[in-house]
Amino acid sequence: MSSPHFADVAHYKQERAALIDRDRSLRRDNSESKVSPSEAKADVIIRELRDAENKSVWAAEHEGVPHPFPGMEFLTGRSIILKTKLFKILAKMPKGGLLHAHLDATVNADFLLKIALEQPALHVRTTESLTALTISKILPEFKALPKELFTNSDVSLTHSSYVPNTWVSLTAARNNFDPALGGPEGFDKWVVGAMTINPSEAYQTHNTVNKIWKKFSSTFQVSTGLIRFTPIWEQYIYEFFRSSVEDGISYVEARINFHPKYIVGEDGQDNVPHSVWLQIFDKTLTRFKADLKQQGREDEFIGARVIYTTMRHISVQELDEYCEDCITLKQEFPHLIAGFDLVGPENVLKPLIYYIEPLLRFRQRQKDLGVDIPLIFHAGETLGDGTEADVNLYDAILLGTLRIGHGFSLVKHPKLMEMCRERNILIEVCPISNEILRLTSSMLMHPLPIMMNNGLPVALCSDDPSAFGNMGVSFDFYQVFVASEVTGLIALRELARDSLKHSTLEPSEKERAISLPPIESPAAPLVPALSDSVQRSRSPSDSEQQKHPKRANTGAASTSNDSPPNFSTGPATLSAATDVTMVEEKAVSPGSAQSEKPKDGTTSPTNDGAGKTSSGSASGETSSAPPTAPSPLIHMRCLIVTQDASIIIGKGGTHVNEIRERSGARVMVSDSIPGNPERILNVSGPLDAVSKAFGLIVRRINDEPFDVPSVPGSRAVTIKFMIPNSRMGSVIGKQGSKIKEIQDASGARLNASEGMLPGSTERVLSVAGVADAIHIATYYIGNILIEAQERMPSSTNSSYRPSSNSRRQPPQQYGGGSYSGSSYVPGYSNPYNSAPPPHHHNPPSAATPNPANLHSERSCRIKIMEPGAVAVGGTGAPGGEGERLVVITGQPANIQMAVQLLYHRLEQEKQKQLRG
Repeated sequence: MSSPHFADVAHYKQERAALIDRDRSLRRDNSESKVSPSEAKADVIIRELRDAENKSVWAAEHEGVPHPFPGMEFLTGRSIILKTKLFKILAKMPKGGLLHAHLDATVNADFLLKIALEQPALHVRTTESLTALTISKILPEFKALPKELFTNSDVSLTHSSYVPNTWVSLTAARNNFDPALGGPEGFDKWVVGAMTINPSEAYQTHNTVNKIWKKFSSTFQVSTGLIRFTPIWEQYIYEFFRSSVEDGISYVEARINFHPKYIVGEDGQDNVPHSVWLQIFDKTLTRFKADLKQQGREDEFIGARVIYTTMRHISVQELDEYCEDCITLKQEFPHLIAGFDLVGPENVLKPLIYYIEPLLRFRQRQKDLGVDIPLIFHAGETLGDGTEADVNLYDAILLGTLRIGHGFSLVKHPKLMEMCRERNILIEVCPISNEILRLTSSMLMHPLPIMMNNGLPVALCSDDPSAFGNMGVSFDFYQVFVASEVTGLIALRELARDSLKHSTLEPSEKERAISLPPIESPAAPLVPALSDSVQRSRSPSDSEQQKHPKRANTGAASTSNDSPPNFSTGPATLSAATDVTMVEEKAVSPGSAQSEKPKDGTTSPTNDGAGKTSSGSASGETSSAPPTAPSPLIHMRCLIVTQDASIIIGKGGTHVNEIRERSGARVMVSDSIPGNPERILNVSGPLDAVSKAFGLIVRRINDEPFDVPSVPGSRAVTIKFMIPNSRMGSVIGKQGSKIKEIQDASGARLNASEGMLPGSTERVLSVAGVADAIHIATYYIGNILIEAQERMPSSTNSSYRPSSNSRRQPPQQYGGGSYSGSSYVPGYSNPYNSAPPPHHHNPPSAATPNPANLHSERSCRIKIMEPGAVAVGGTGAPGGEGERLVVITGQPANIQMAVQLLYHRLEQEKQKQLRG
């Protein structure tokens, strides 16, 4: 064949581009996807960030990591990954469904030990006493015992008197752990280490497939005794659902090993059968979905199903029994049983062909009974070529497997890849699992790109994250993304969609799952701020900038793929799909990096401790751009339970003082009233500082560090803001448009109450989310309230502007207008009777209308200063012009009724004035 002729370089480049397009034409991000202009822009920007961090992060030196590179060994590179901007973005992306995860290894090992220590029935034993020489070799064994078998609490596993294989109370074993071995913390380290794989094990002492599988299998031996106890089982399942949703997973199909016939019940007996396992699973799923609905987050989670599994080492006769058990469970729980699989190391256990007879009977039995249980086989999880494990792929496909678990060796079989493509058989790829279990040395050597380039449908899965440390699937998404120059944001979008398309959901459920906004357009437009991030990463001064706090993850989301954010002020959105936003530092917005420091000493958005906002330019450069106006002042109030209030305040006020110092906002908590479970949290100051303070408050409630971003697994907290009824419509927007925008921008979920709080014209706006989400949502809620105040000021709004020249200032009103601290809610007493917040004069009223100003006095006396009257001072002398003092005394219930009537009358007058 003669070489092609090229007229010139341009002709050659044209042919070259055409060849690349033909070669990649089978990829699902090319052949099936429609990409909007904004998604294309987002893809370009995030690729630029990847390229920038390849230089600024992966080419830099890191202590303890001699040769870092993107896609390197996960356990070694994990600490570096957590620091990257790219991971923080991908962590917020919706991931679709998790189709390959073994339930017994899906929850953080630290969390498992924590809840286990709450169970007095749980005991531990070892084969000999623990010493410094033996502790790394001996595994703990756990079991829940009947109450009559509870043991002496004085026994120690580390004492020479310990009798081997004697059960010891779990809490006693921890409390009595030898201080020379670390005491209780040493016990935790030993137990958690036995349930996880560390870098030295994966890459040094067990650096072969067979060796690492022995270590991997031992993690299940340890955790099983804790998990397979019904009180733990229920909590474990709930935490699996919760952590999955926080990682952006909207649906799960969990593989449950039904090989044990029973688990331990609350009575300490092995008497809980398979059907009860699923009853607990079903009940926990229902409870979890109800909790999400209560938080206004029901669209975040479609549901969960179970893939019935048993082990590859059983006999043919035993497999017949398990197949029959699976059918029985399917008949009892048709909505839960999603498929059937055989699990265990393929290299050493029995191949599928060994079980061909019972598997064929299983298929026929389903036809006879009219049930459908898809086969979803592990196959090809091996380095072998022509081995039994490799040949499992032929049997899996011939038997009609719906999907293939791992399929690592599939790329050696061009015909099988063609069949998978034609039959639409999805491959459940577990990148980090394959690397840790030594099928590949790094992601750059993984066969996933071959599968994708051959047009195979693929879903990324975590397999056994509690053992590997890759909780959720964000880490797998990251490793795949950084290890390829071809894979971009659109490819990740298709992976997320395919995970739902190839689930066992009913067609209508699939359609609903895929049509939910985060999955329908998970590559919504990135804002220019991300480009600015890329430029900073490339800058020679980037290492210096890292010493300064970064800008806030606050922003507004676009409501479609092609339209820009429609908030008039504030940070712009990063992505409606990723629920991650970054500030556009070049935009004229509150706290822009190019704004000058306000003269009054207030700052633009400041760091909430999670890599968020900073005041001024991080590099200290000056700008010729016009300075941005100081962040507007606002007061926001919310209801909190007394327990959370105590956490926020801290011993001697240490916690609340730290929040004040870090945020620059004034934070006050009302006094508690006996018998009332709620108190009022008041936060005032610049909007940036107030929104940051709420993020810090959530971190404090969750006992999370202030200087680490919210990550998958962070707990959602609900903040109940009190919003004036006259402003609630602005927050909700037409047909809920504003709430949707805030939800898209922040990742939080908002729900407005129907009725007003007692004795007020305020309603509750519940905002549920992790710390970063609350920070972002608060910023936009405050921004809307400020805009609403400017559009429709109250009759005395001028009294609260910083430029006011009144002869005599009224009492400080940090709540926006004369509703500041106004609602008569049990447990409220105004904390703002003293000095104004630091650095500010009288803040403009932004959060509330202005019919009246109330503040509590000795819990039974309320002053109402009505506009338009002659002011009276505290001694009865005339006060500011146009003010009058109204005093109500009496029993609290009567005061409440009087206040309601006054509010009603004032609201009527205000509406008359507005209409006039």
